[in-house]
Amino acid sequence: MNLKQRYQQFKEWQQQPYQVIVELVWLLVLSLPLFTLFRGCPAIPDLNYPEFFVAMVYITNMMNIVSAVASFFCVEIIATGLLSPLLSIVALKQLSGYSYLRTTLSVLASFLIIMWTVVIGLILLGIVIGFLKAYYAQ
Repeated sequence: MNLKQRYQQFKEWQQQPYQVIVELVWLLVLSLPLFTLFRGCPAIPDLNYPEFFVAMVYITNMMNIVSAVASFFCVEIIATGLLSPLLSIVALKQLSGYSYLRTTLSVLASFLIIMWTVVIGLILLGIVIGFLKAYYAQ
């Protein structure tokens, strides 16, 4: 099974019966770096992680509602794919009190943090697997 087939299989698994679980895990992963960037925001200076996570759940529900309404009216998926992130930036701006530029840069920075964390984790996993294979090959 090649990488493209595995990705397709993962995509089908993610969308079928486990969609809610995958969304909650993704929300947990995304909200941690976002929380570190929005922790001392002017609107809620003493914002803690559970409050921020609940706000992220509401933002995700808003994006799901927008997607459902757009699909009901047969709006193209590309327009919906662009509208959801923009609405999440507006909601995070309202939550934090930062400017649109700072909010957008914080969201982009959180995605970069997640991406680099995954890349470093995969590199470390590859190193550990390589050492284990070398160790047990002897």
